[in-house]
Amino acid sequence: MLGSFGGSDDAMKIFGVVVAIMVLLLGGFAAMSPAQANGPRGLFSALGVATRVFMKNFMPLTLMSALVGGVGSLAAGWTGSAVHDWWLKENPTNNPQVALLSSELPSSVVVLIWGCTVGSFAAAFGLYFWVRHEKNEEGSLYSAVNYALARLNRVMRAHAAAYALIWLGNIVIIPGIWFALQYAFVDAIATLDDREKDPLTRSQKLTHGRRGKIFRTFAVMAIWLIPYQLPLRFAFQDLGWSWVALGGTFDQMLGFILTFTFAQYYLDLFRFAPAKVVETPSVPVQ
Repeated sequence: MLGSFGGSDDAMKIFGVVVAIMVLLLGGFAAMSPAQANGPRGLFSALGVATRVFMKNFMPLTLMSALVGGVGSLAAGWTGSAVHDWWLKENPTNNPQVALLSSELPSSVVVLIWGCTVGSFAAAFGLYFWVRHEKNEEGSLYSAVNYALARLNRVMRAHAAAYALIWLGNIVIIPGIWFALQYAFVDAIATLDDREKDPLTRSQKLTHGRRGKIFRTFAVMAIWLIPYQLPLRFAFQDLGWSWVALGGTFDQMLGFILTFTFAQYYLDLFRFAPAKVVETPSVPVQ
């Protein structure tokens, strides 16, 4: 896999450069974002506040990133490698597309299962710290775990459905992007509003007219997502399992920042929009 880089050094350099760019960008947004806002936050301001909340709770969120992103990447990578080796042993072939499919298909299935289950817990776990931020309270690892477990049943139903649709859509890429834009608020709705019975439909309605802003948010994260999903993820498997875990951990760390950003977009609808425009006058931050 490393031939396109010219060696493992190139892969590590690309990883270092991309991480440095993301850290500088998000750090800059955080430094320039005011603590209070008189209206809905813009893209850069929302990312900045999300970054500050992540840094304030760096230890528990990084630990969960390692458990969810790091271990999940190891599970997917190991499964893909094991099935790939078994398949080629039983069905020798010189076709590189077949060899790649024998690895990527089982790996992708593990990603789907992991994202639907463990990813649901991670979403609620992360939003606990956003709730503490909203209430100007300190969070803790123990309380975050209990918070996520208490909401896991309803969050998993919505999160898993949205995640599976995005996963299926990503096979053709464009539908995956479309589903991601429509369901950007699903985790926040399912976690924060226990009155809502259909978070997916609610997210589709509330993101309508706001998907351009959501897309631009994803575009900022694409600085990491595109290199990671295309060349780096494969290169990490050749570099060693520690690199696979590191890539997955950093990916989940940015995932938490995205979750906090979308929570702001969602809650701002009720804080600043006229009551007649929004069906629900307020959303409890539990």
